[in-house]
Amino acid sequence: MPLFIPSRSIDEPGVPPEWLEVQRASKIFDDMCNEFIDEVRRLTRKPIPGSVREQDANVDLKVADLLAQCAQDRLLFTLDNALGASRCIKHPTLSHAAYACARATVETGSTLYWLFDEAENPGTEARFARVLELYCQHAWSKRTWDMSVLEIVGKSEKDVEHSFEQRIESVTNIADDLGIPYRRTDQGRRPVFAEWRDATTRAGRCIEDGDLDYRSYSRIMHCETFAVAVSWMVQPNVPGPGGPIYAAKLAVRMIRNLASWIANVTHSLYSYWGLDLDKLDRCLLVYFTRLGIPESGWTWRKRDDAEG
Repeated sequence: MPLFIPSRSIDEPGVPPEWLEVQRASKIFDDMCNEFIDEVRRLTRKPIPGSVREQDANVDLKVADLLAQCAQDRLLFTLDNALGASRCIKHPTLSHAAYACARATVETGSTLYWLFDEAENPGTEARFARVLELYCQHAWSKRTWDMSVLEIVGKSEKDVEHSFEQRIESVTNIADDLGIPYRRTDQGRRPVFAEWRDATTRAGRCIEDGDLDYRSYSRIMHCETFAVAVSWMVQPNVPGPGGPIYAAKLAVRMIRNLASWIANVTHSLYSYWGLDLDKLDRCLLVYFTRLGIPESGWTWRKRDDAEG
C-alpha cells in the first residue's frame, strides 16, 4: 500500500492572513540574497582570464587585490543589510527598523557601484584612484573620530596626526609609483584622488530614482514626523476593537525595491570579476518572477541595454 505524506504549508503558524504575502516574499528574497552570499564568498583571488579584474591585476596586482577585496566586502555588507531589512518585516513585524537596514543597503550598494561606474570610470587608473580615495575617506573619518575622543582613549592630537599621516603616506606612495595624480585639500592634510559624491548622488547614479529611495529611507530613519506617519509596517488599531493594522503593500514594495538594488550591484561586481552574466541573468529572472517584479524593475537589464 503506497505511503501518502500529507502536504505541509510553507507558512508559519500564527502569521496574520494579511501578512502571508509579505512573509512569502521575504523568504524568496532571503533565498536570493543567501545564494549570492555563498557565490561571492567562494570567489578566488586569482583573476579570471579576460576579465576587467585581470586587466587591473596586470597593472598592479596589490592594488587590484585591494579593489577586489573592497568590492567583495561591500557586496557582502549590502546583502547582509538587505537580509536585516527582510528579517525586520517578518512576523512579528517591527514598525520602522527595516528602513534603517534598507538605507544601509542602498548606501553601501551605491558605493560599490561607484567603484566601477563605467560612465565616469573607463579604465584601470580611474578605478584605482577611486579605491584609494575611499581608503583616504575612511582614514580621515577615523582621524576626526579620534580627535573627538582624545581624553577617553588617552591619546594626544600629535598621536592622532602621526597615525593619520602614516596611513596617508602609504596611499600616496602607491599613487606616486603608479603615476596616479592627486591634489591636497583640508589645508593640505588629506590627498584627493577622485571626486567623492555624497550618498544621495551615488544612489541616483546607481539606479534610476535611487536618490529618491535614499532620501525616503533617510527621512524615516531620522524620524521626520510626516515620513514616519505614512511608513508604519504595523501599528496598533487604537480606535477599533480589532488587532494591529498591517501595511502589507509597503512591506512587499520594500522587498521588491531592495531586490532591484541587489540585482544591480551584484551585476556590477560580476561584470568586473568576469563571472557568467548569462547565468546571473537566468538566476535573477527566476527570483524576480517569483517576487512578481515587473519588467520595469529589471534594473540590471536596463544597465546592459545602456552599455550595449
